[in-house]
Amino acid sequence: MEHLLFGCGWVRAVWFGCDLNFRVDWTSISSVLHWVCAVRESFLHKEECIQFFSSVAWFSWFVWKERNAFVFNSTPIDPFSTIQRAQWARDEFLQVTEISNLMRHKSFIHISQNSGWHPSPSGSFKITCDVATLEGFDKASIVAILWDSQGIILDGLTQQVSIVSVLQGEALAYRLACQLASSLNLPRVEIASDNKSVILLSVSKSVTPWECAVVIADIKLMALFGDFSFLWRPRTANKVAHWVAHHHLRNSLPLD
Repeated sequence: MEHLLFGCGWVRAVWFGCDLNFRVDWTSISSVLHWVCAVRESFLHKEECIQFFSSVAWFSWFVWKERNAFVFNSTPIDPFSTIQRAQWARDEFLQVTEISNLMRHKSFIHISQNSGWHPSPSGSFKITCDVATLEGFDKASIVAILWDSQGIILDGLTQQVSIVSVLQGEALAYRLACQLASSLNLPRVEIASDNKSVILLSVSKSVTPWECAVVIADIKLMALFGDFSFLWRPRTANKVAHWVAHHHLRNSLPLD
């Protein structure tokens, strides 16, 4: 293990070339366990220690994968490629983990199931959204409508999109609503939809269907930095957005 992780020439190049810039003294490492204990004692702050050994774990894993690729598939060893792939995987993981932790501690989400329209609290806003599709077409229209606390329409967006499923269209409509709220930098926004599936995907860690995974990730990220509440409304309470979406779709599709 000591030779695999520290002693081999190309592995030493990985440790020195990565952002840890760690020059391996092979003669001083008789045991990986002893080395870990010694390095751990050198840190004054727990967070720095965790970050260092997190990086060590990522680089060690990719060293192991590179070794296996060489042994079993005769793939040439490339320390630079190993460094790039390990750092990319580590940074992506840390970014997602940081967003997930922030979301866990932020109470921006609640789901209301009131069946009818109700005005928003004074000084707040509501955005309703919907999607319209026609059987046999891969085009859809999405709409987001901004209301003030008295139920007066202030603004709105419509957009024609290509979709592979209705769920994808619903997710795109919800993202459009979040984009409208973010672009106007509105405080206390209720974003309402009649699709429970999209809302639940946006507020949970459930596995997202492939066709809308990126869209749901965008919604979560915008909600993280915006003052949003996610609400479910039945279609009977979402008639305006539903009508606008269908009207836009009928006027935008070519007719034979």
